[in-house]
Amino acid sequence: MKLIGFHRVNGYGVGKLAHSGSIMRRYRGDCNSLYHGAMLAYELRDRVAIVRLRTIPEPGTWFQELDVILDDDGAWCLLVDATAVTELHGAWDDRAIGTALEWRKPSVLAFAGDRDHRFDAFHDGFDITVASPQAKLNGLDAVSWRQAGKIFALAEDPFTEALRLATVVASRAPHATQLAKEAIWRGMEMPLQQALRFETDLTLLLQTTKDRAEGVAAFIEKRQPNFTGS
Repeated sequence: MKLIGFHRVNGYGVGKLAHSGSIMRRYRGDCNSLYHGAMLAYELRDRVAIVRLRTIPEPGTWFQELDVILDDDGAWCLLVDATAVTELHGAWDDRAIGTALEWRKPSVLAFAGDRDHRFDAFHDGFDITVASPQAKLNGLDAVSWRQAGKIFALAEDPFTEALRLATVVASRAPHATQLAKEAIWRGMEMPLQQALRFETDLTLLLQTTKDRAEGVAAFIEKRQPNFTGS
């Protein structure tokens, strides 16, 4: 069974199943939604798509499932909770993992426990990582990784902190966060002056969006902006 399509009908998440061509529905509550793919379910909360993992699938399956989630226009940020992961399948390495840039929407990862080199490769695909202070990654403790800049933050409850960060990101205009992400990841590979010019070009692109005008208006009127992704 594989989820090959996704959209909303009358407030429900609707997916088409490849094996029968039938339609399945998942409950949509007042505040959030739960949608199921072939292996992954995700909850949509305050424009954050939350995926809770106990098993990490092999890379090909993971990226297919991820495409379904990232195609949801209601999801402006991806949060993966890997704090309870007990198994990791497939050949996860530098060749298997897509770069964070290839996931056009901002992504946040929460994890705990002692994780090996395969999880390290999985982790490299995320923009922001939050770990427990007791966690280990590829044999090195999380505190050392935090000092090296590979982990963004440490928290006794990494999921709660990751959700807080993802909610902040998802509250911003999505075009702005996506282009900011592109400026950072592409800019790291460029000489400084070229990276600065690239950032300026992306800023000019944002001037044409309705959300940019909404942000300016909200600032002048001293109110919270109502971004729409347009």
